[in-house]
Amino acid sequence: MTILSFTSLLRFWPAAALPLALALGYGKGWLDGNLNAGENCLAEKELAVTRTLEQERNTADERNVIADVFHAKQEQAKQQVQEIEKEVVSYANQYIDDDCSLDDDGLQLINKLIDAANGDLAQH
Repeated sequence: MTILSFTSLLRFWPAAALPLALALGYGKGWLDGNLNAGENCLAEKELAVTRTLEQERNTADERNVIADVFHAKQEQAKQQVQEIEKEVVSYANQYIDDDCSLDDDGLQLINKLIDAANGDLAQH
């Protein structure tokens, strides 16, 4: 068994240094690339989540506007029905005789009430 002398190590070092440097460089590049890819993936996920949340907020805002309009129209229809009911009751108390027949004006009031109840506010 021979022991390598210092001079033989010096001759061997340049031949071993190049593969060692290449391996270390490759390993460092792989590690940096892997870390960088992980950071990019997390950044893309964060951006996607942020965009999704923003879209959901916009959709919720749009739905709230639609709901507000719907409720306003419902309230308007309710008020209109109440007004027409008052007209019908007043008309019935004044003009309907004991046989419960309605003339043209009475039928028009009833039709207005039905239209308002069905949400057809444009006619009145």
